[in-house]
Amino acid sequence: MLTVQVTIESAREEGGPPRPRGARFGTLVHEMLATLDIDAGKKDIAAVAELCGRMLAATPEEVTAAIAAVTSTLAHPLLRRAKKSKSVFRETPLALRLPDGSLVEGACDLAFVDAEELCVIDYKTDTDITAHRDDYERQLRLYAAALARETGKPATGVLLLV
Repeated sequence: MLTVQVTIESAREEGGPPRPRGARFGTLVHEMLATLDIDAGKKDIAAVAELCGRMLAATPEEVTAAIAAVTSTLAHPLLRRAKKSKSVFRETPLALRLPDGSLVEGACDLAFVDAEELCVIDYKTDTDITAHRDDYERQLRLYAAALARETGKPATGVLLLV
């Protein structure tokens, strides 16, 4: 199995009121990031937030916080690099057969080729990833290994706190 370096970066703005937590908020942010163009502006972000928020029965506080989270994420340097790439993969289904014969399946939030290297990004909305960090890193390494094997390019992984 390939060795993949994993780093953690943050797109979160510091300060401000505490933001919502939980699966619905995480799903709202992920849906917005999957739907919006990487170069989306405020108007599009707000419109997609309202639509996704209605579909998920999100609270007004969750929608407002998701708009802020997505706005700062789309401005992050990694997404600026992805915007310049000619090979961008979003919400890409993955499968990887492990040496023990087991099959790992999942979906990659975002990946792109940059200077002949693959950058694989997994968005995390948890307020604190400490309790799940090892699991998140293992998941990201598997995703990066699957994409590296498919593309033939070396890969790095980034847990992007949004």
